[in-house]
Amino acid sequence: MTALKMNSSLEQVCADAGVTLTRHELIRSLERLSGAGGYLDVTFNRSGGGVVGYHFHSVLERGLRATEQWPPDDAYLMLMAVLERRLEAATDEPTKGRIRSALDGVAGMGRELAVDVMAEVISKKMG
Repeated sequence: MTALKMNSSLEQVCADAGVTLTRHELIRSLERLSGAGGYLDVTFNRSGGGVVGYHFHSVLERGLRATEQWPPDDAYLMLMAVLERRLEAATDEPTKGRIRSALDGVAGMGRELAVDVMAEVISKKMG
């Protein structure tokens, strides 16, 4: 997924990615991707029955899942496994103590809360 530059237009992002779309094609694509159960959060400015402008807000959960930017269903188990591997590899007690604390904290949160926290972090980073 290409990172959006601050203050760049979607037209410019498309051009930078080598995608050739007319403004009409881009707006139609945004309308489809932001419809019911959509992938994007976009506000359209309409006048005279047509779209005269738009404001792209963010990529929604469904879009993040489609682009593999959302935590996988087994994210909790993956996080626990990474912490356990780090604990096994740690060589000094202060580091081991911090990792044990993190492991205890994540285990104490439970799977549902840990995954919710990871998803929120990703959403804020993307949006």
